[in-house]
Amino acid sequence: AAIAINPKFFVGYMSRGELYMSLGKDHNALEDYSKVIELSPKIANAYISKGMIYQRNKRYDEAKEAYLGAIRADANSALAYNNLAWMAAEEGRDLDSALKWAKKAVELAPKVLDFQDTLGWVYRARKEYERAAECLIKALSSESPSANVYYRLGVVYSEWGKKKESRESLEKALSLAEKTGNAQWEKDARQLLEKLK
Repeated sequence: AAIAINPKFFVGYMSRGELYMSLGKDHNALEDYSKVIELSPKIANAYISKGMIYQRNKRYDEAKEAYLGAIRADANSALAYNNLAWMAAEEGRDLDSALKWAKKAVELAPKVLDFQDTLGWVYRARKEYERAAECLIKALSSESPSANVYYRLGVVYSEWGKKKESRESLEKALSLAEKTGNAQWEKDARQLLEKLK
């Protein structure tokens, strides 16, 4: 109704885009976020939301361009830096930029433990295992540590050659995952534990 009254009301498009995104209607959400950017190009969250949709649909080049757009709109957009770093680490490419992006995210939001997690994963992609472990251990410093981070720490220890520490981290990850469920890495973790015996 707000959009019908004022077709240039970008907040309405942003709100509707968020609703579409939560419903999994990615095409509609992308249209609304694009409209927000057309009407108000400095709204970094619109670029980030587009990036997240592209990222979950494995359209990584488009996701990267959206996150870079967010940074152009707001140079302090920590989430955009973080997500760029995560994608680069997962793909194992442009790791120098990934490290800069991940460090920038942590610098902008040092208390966000997810950003420490990303920085650790970037160091792992660069085979800098000691630094990777340090960051992942920091990411586990909350009152409710993440099974996902324990899994990644287990992977780092395994690649670093620290079998005992790897087993402990993977077992902790699986124990926590039993309570929360939906761990996409569970099969990989069990396979890695078998190799570590």
